[in-house]
Amino acid sequence: MPSSASKSSASVTVERRPGRGRPPGNTAEATRKRLLEVAHRKFSDHGYEATATPDIVAAAGVSQSVLYHHFGSKAGLYTAVVKQVMDLTLEAFEQAIAGRTKLLDRLDGILEALTVIGPVYGPDNPIMVMAPFEVRHHSELRDAREQLRRNVTFFTELLEGAEDGDNYPPAVVQMGIAIMWGLTGIGAISSDQRQYLGAVEAVRALIAGTLGRGDEGKARPRRAR
Repeated sequence: MPSSASKSSASVTVERRPGRGRPPGNTAEATRKRLLEVAHRKFSDHGYEATATPDIVAAAGVSQSVLYHHFGSKAGLYTAVVKQVMDLTLEAFEQAIAGRTKLLDRLDGILEALTVIGPVYGPDNPIMVMAPFEVRHHSELRDAREQLRRNVTFFTELLEGAEDGDNYPPAVVQMGIAIMWGLTGIGAISSDQRQYLGAVEAVRALIAGTLGRGDEGKARPRRAR
């Protein structure tokens, strides 16, 4: 799904999603990307169980044998989509926290990254909101569950790597995941990006201790790199 065009802030670069047309060429990699793109949209719109393999391959313009060749099964394709989103998200987070040593500053960097990720991927992010429920109800998605656990690893390392991390309880890990998941949900269900960006800025103001002073909901200057 990544393309050559991208959207960036002072600290985060996120590859834009390509258009919905067939990718140029007929290579195996182009076919794989097309299947991932179509599956991402189908799983986001309908959920895992209601998305039928024939519908995916028909929209992608390939046969079921091609899907099985690349991903093994519908569950394998779902896991690949989740992995792709996790890779993009965590890469953006790593960029955003580079050079930040205080925990609250690191959390602010993640929120800044979400202001870039959300507008680019928001319409297709219901899959990440629903994924924790999907993996609980479908045993064949155990590999997707492992992908989601990368969030725990990331936020644990975020806390432990902060120079003032010892001042905060371990529950900060789950708090970070809850903030990310909640804001992702707002971005996925709201057609007005201003609502999503306003919510992100309000959380940034809460963390900075300035919530209620009249600036929350307004775009904040990007952090200089």
